[in-house]
Amino acid sequence: MTPEDWQLYRRVRLAALKEAPYAFGSRYEAEVKAPESRWRQALVDRTRFVAEVDGVVAGTVSGGEGDATGAAAMTAMWVDPRFRRQGVGGALVRHLLEWARSALYDVMVLWVTDVNADAERLYARNGFVSTGAAQEIRPGEFEHEMSRKI
Repeated sequence: MTPEDWQLYRRVRLAALKEAPYAFGSRYEAEVKAPESRWRQALVDRTRFVAEVDGVVAGTVSGGEGDATGAAAMTAMWVDPRFRRQGVGGALVRHLLEWARSALYDVMVLWVTDVNADAERLYARNGFVSTGAAQEIRPGEFEHEMSRKI
């Protein structure tokens, strides 16, 4: 996606935050009022992809620089509930891994909330393992880090 796709990105991101608030560090209420410039900048700051099924956006994932040298970070992964368990999540993960490989990253890292067991299983099926790192994202809510070599 490019900054010109900001309206599509906004629509998909807000749908993700509304449908699965437990899966993200951000909240719908915090992002819904963001100006156009913020949405455009989000498409510059990270590489963002959407998956489509029969012309309908079925999911999204983002990638960018991780905290460690040589590491890419997977962020903002979401699949519309209508398309879950149909291979969309796996396709998004594999596509992002290909992007990271072509950008010469060595490892991919991600954070998954403790209550998002379906996402954790998806990541494990795609070779990610827990690093043991954890952090509180909201009072009483935690996420843990997973990674895999690219």
